[in-house]
Parts: sequence; C-alpha cells; structure tokens
Amino acid sequence: MNPKKFLLTGGTIFILLAILGFVGVVGPTAKSSILGNAWWFSSGANWIHLIAGLIMLAAAIAFTSRTLVIVIGVSALALAIVSLFKDNFLGISLEGMDTLFYFLIAIWAYLSKKEDSNAII
Repeated sequence: MNPKKFLLTGGTIFILLAILGFVGVVGPTAKSSILGNAWWFSSGANWIHLIAGLIMLAAAIAFTSRTLVIVIGVSALALAIVSLFKDNFLGISLEGMDTLFYFLIAIWAYLSKKEDSNAII
C-alpha cells in the first residue's frame, strides 16, 4: 500500500468510526455501544476520528504526503502505548480494544509510508 491509498482508506474508516460513535453504535459510552465495555469510543475520540479522517481524505485528494502517514503512525503508536497505562488521555477513553486498534493503525501506517506505484493494495 502506498501513502495515498493509506490516507484514502484510513480516512474513510476513521470517519465511519466517528459516525458510528456519534449515533450510538460504538459509543459515546460503553453502555450505548453494541460491543459494550469491549470497544466503544467517547465523544472526544469520535471528534478526533472525524477530524483526522477529514484531514486524511483532504490530503489524499490534494497531494500524497508520506510525512502525514508517518505522523499518523507515530500518533497511533503513542496512543497505543499510553493506553497500556491509562484509561483516559486528553478526553479520549482508552479501554478494551483501543490498544490493539491503535497498534494496528501504527503498523499499517509504517507499512504504507513507502511510495510504491506498483502496490496491489
């Protein structure tokens, strides 16, 4: 996968997660999430996902930014590490599946940072 595909796919996923969190499918509380305490996004996390998703889509459309992919990967890695030690960070609830989710985003970004016009995915 190359940076543009990462930004398009990741941006779309983040926006969908934000919408699902806002409408009560996976948040904004554990009680309202269909997955309960296992995985839910707080209002703060929903806003972060929405803003990040919009930035990612805009960047993918306007230009391909390897640097943005690296920033997203480092940010996701930082959130994953913080979630190992804290349940809440800057208004973002970090519980349950959040650690795995952010580690996967970090790995995906790392694998996508290389420009590869021949990439299948």
